[in-house]
Amino acid sequence: MCGQFLEKDNDNNEKWTHFTTIKTDPNEQWIGSNALQYCQDSKEITYIKNDLSVVLKSRFDPLKNLTK
Repeated sequence: MCGQFLEKDNDNNEKWTHFTTIKTDPNEQWIGSNALQYCQDSKEITYIKNDLSVVLKSRFDPLKNLTK
């Protein structure tokens, strides 16, 4: 996963910092300019974002019927 986060120093100056998280055992993180080498040829992976509370409720509702 590649991205940036916004840092503020004591004088309230803002600076964007790159980061990379690589799935290893369990994860490896790179911050700053070293992170850029892993993100230069990266591709976006699209996914469907689910409301997890609805998904969880749909799994628990059938269990409630078992106890009646």
